[in-house]
Amino acid sequence: MVTNEANDNESLSPSQSTFIVFCRNGLGFDSLYSVLLVKPYQMLARLNRLDVVDQILMLSAWYVNLWHDIVVLMQNGSLRWYLTAFGLSILVLVGVSIL
Repeated sequence: MVTNEANDNESLSPSQSTFIVFCRNGLGFDSLYSVLLVKPYQMLARLNRLDVVDQILMLSAWYVNLWHDIVVLMQNGSLRWYLTAFGLSILVLVGVSIL
């Protein structure tokens, strides 16, 4: 009987059973994770090297800064200029929102 147990242990060794090796290697989860998540993320990161979304946001910041510089030039302490700038900005805002 002792010899039969030794033979059973040898037949279940990882080097002889592919299923056991597969189970001990995490059921292929690492390769599945790599194929489904890591590789597509790396591809998207390579495609978006220049960060297009950030460039659009920076364009918006540049536009706001441009208008800030224009409005600062018009500020001279006169209430009429303040009201004119305010009125024009309201008209532009309404015009943009209508479009």
